[in-house]
Amino acid sequence: MMKTNKTYEIDVKKKYINDEKQNVLRANLYKLTRANIRNVCLNLVDEKLSIEDEKSMRYFFGLKESDDLRHEIKNYDIDGFRPICKFLKGETESIKQYYAIELIAILINFKPRPYRNYRINAFEKNAENENGFINTDLNSIPLKKFNLEENTLNENEAKNKNDKIDKNLVSQKDSNFTIKNKVYLITILLILSTLFLVHINRTRWMIWQENQYIEVGFNVEKYNLNQLKVYKKERILSFKQIESPNCKTAYFKENGSENVWYGKNTKRTLEYFTALGLHPETGKTLKKITKYIITTHICEDYKY
Repeated sequence: MMKTNKTYEIDVKKKYINDEKQNVLRANLYKLTRANIRNVCLNLVDEKLSIEDEKSMRYFFGLKESDDLRHEIKNYDIDGFRPICKFLKGETESIKQYYAIELIAILINFKPRPYRNYRINAFEKNAENENGFINTDLNSIPLKKFNLEENTLNENEAKNKNDKIDKNLVSQKDSNFTIKNKVYLITILLILSTLFLVHINRTRWMIWQENQYIEVGFNVEKYNLNQLKVYKKERILSFKQIESPNCKTAYFKENGSENVWYGKNTKRTLEYFTALGLHPETGKTLKKITKYIITTHICEDYKY
């Protein structure tokens, strides 16, 4: 089965439910409140996070590497945990914000995490299952499956011919059979790995950096997997964040159509962009700018 963001979300939720039934959750998670989730986050910081977990947390809270993680979590608006509470309580079926799932995975110690490790683990398992090699312990596979019964005699023939099977010879054949098929398995894994790497290297990638998309190479050590997007020329050229919109910003074109789109970041602060698309942090679809938004949040004296 293909492992996707959706299956990752489902598996994380499944572990939470199982842990709750088995009474192995952290104490604060039995009563799902926004304040309790913040307390668990603070406890995890005190217990020392792994590099991957700290990176995921910083993305969720929208922090830079130089920011004091504990201080920022302590002062975080707990309303941002509302989607997590609703999801775990079963009030909603999914969470649109990717890093909310990563945070839940950290809170309940779901493994493998983050999502890229989950995908890599699934890829390795799928490779092992190619060409029917579902059971890698080939000694445990019935010989009849590979038509080796032709090399043996049934009990009646053995009695009629009064012949005994040389057990050492059979053992040697089984051993040779196992080695041969292990070589096939390794060869298949190498081929699949090569094809996967060729596909990745031929594909162009981009990431969101500060206020725009930039083209980068595929590097999972340098970038988080969810940061890497398939390269799109129009995103590079025309999709940018407007850092300081003001009364003079051209919010509409001459024909009256919108020229600016907006959406909230992970801190629930409004941000403005030059084209329609998904918010780079939350993944939510941006909205068209309106005169109400302009006069309420940007320029009270805006004239149109």
